[in-house]
Amino acid sequence: MKTYDMITDESGFKPTKFGQKIFWLRIDPKTAFDITAYLEDYVKGNKHTFGFLHMITNLPEFYPQFGVTEKLEEKMVEIHDNFKHEKLYAEQKLEQDWTKSLLILHHWIDGMTYSDMSQEFNAEPGDIFQIRQNTERLTYVTSEIARFWKNQILVDELDTLRQRIRHGVPEKYIDLVRIKNVGRVRAKILYKYNFHDRADLRKASLEKLAAIDKIGMTIAKSIKLQIEKVR
Repeated sequence: MKTYDMITDESGFKPTKFGQKIFWLRIDPKTAFDITAYLEDYVKGNKHTFGFLHMITNLPEFYPQFGVTEKLEEKMVEIHDNFKHEKLYAEQKLEQDWTKSLLILHHWIDGMTYSDMSQEFNAEPGDIFQIRQNTERLTYVTSEIARFWKNQILVDELDTLRQRIRHGVPEKYIDLVRIKNVGRVRAKILYKYNFHDRADLRKASLEKLAAIDKIGMTIAKSIKLQIEKVR
């Protein structure tokens, strides 16, 4: 624990502020130490979505772990080629340590359904659910470590990623899915009707919202009530 700067032996062994934080986050001290090192060395000036997911799916606490089969290797190579610019830290090897869990997460936050992922990646819905839940938890842990070290840029990016993992949506739908009763399906429909955020919804009449497929008057009233509250 002392090696990871989580306890001090000054005037007897006592937890440091960082040690107290990690205790409440319920994560292995070495993992917390490693995450801190990654965040300290983060690549500035670009997004890190793929880099965060790669890091998280390779943490000792992450489960379930599924290796990439030869059949899925080609898909992983294509994703890497498209997102290698999203490296989190300088020494991160995005071309190594791929897992099927990383592949599933990448497609989940892009809007792929459970049914399609099960068929595409030969994954059980229960396993996909566990992957989502554990990734959201570890994203929160990483965000709290970034917050402790006062890196607001990464905190904001991780908070957005958590919302995408929770709801399974591309970033453009984030403002919509934060509204209660607007999940990924309704967010996609609203976006199609040019309601891209709360500001767009605020301008719409109740009747216009209610007329949209899968919205109706009850949901429309709920949406209007929520967005008026935060003005």
